[in-house]
Amino acid sequence: MGDGGGQPKLAHWFLNDGKRSEPFVEVQSLIDGLMRDGITDEGLASAIRAMAEDGDPDAQYVLGTAYQYGLGLDHSDEKSFKWYGRAVAQGHLPAIYDMASFYLFGIGVRESPEKAFDMLRRASDEGLPEASKQIAWMYSAGHGVEKSETESFKWTFKAAEQGDAGAQTDVGYMYGVGEGTGQSDEKAAEWYRKGAEQGHAVAQFNLDNMYYKGLGVKRSYEEAFGWFLKAA
Repeated sequence: MGDGGGQPKLAHWFLNDGKRSEPFVEVQSLIDGLMRDGITDEGLASAIRAMAEDGDPDAQYVLGTAYQYGLGLDHSDEKSFKWYGRAVAQGHLPAIYDMASFYLFGIGVRESPEKAFDMLRRASDEGLPEASKQIAWMYSAGHGVEKSETESFKWTFKAAEQGDAGAQTDVGYMYGVGEGTGQSDEKAAEWYRKGAEQGHAVAQFNLDNMYYKGLGVKRSYEEAFGWFLKAA
């Protein structure tokens, strides 16, 4: 294997089939590495392609991503769509999520927010918070659906319940200002805490502010300072 960047470690993880308990998070760690370095190792590229051809959905997803963003391979929306499609046929949630963006924004295919929505809802119902957040964005922006703060809150809340720290922080904000739901400092603090305990810096900073001002929680400068330090 080559010695550039994080490729040897990446190849070891992928080729030794360190099978994934959290399909989006763990496969995404591979994608993050590719985003930094691309597929710079020819052995890794050929191995991933062979696994993809042999039907491995994670490898198909990785190839789709590499083609979509030109990560060591020539950019090709057509090839990206092809490999995402093979992974989607096997129910690969991250591939369903990413393929939905092709339809959502008309990338290499006729734009179809309706088809994108159906794919995102499928991924959301199977537990992928990123899909729930994307639907929330569609309602927030009025992209392909009627704009609705209430629906945006509903889908953001679903992503928060699925454990996404960013969504938990957003829910805290929405409760704090009463966006799409009734205003509640207590619920805002509750959801900021959930995000903060997962290490989300914005949630930690906002929770610090809640303690500093005594909003939804008993005022405590000690707690405020502690969360401020974590955010810092």
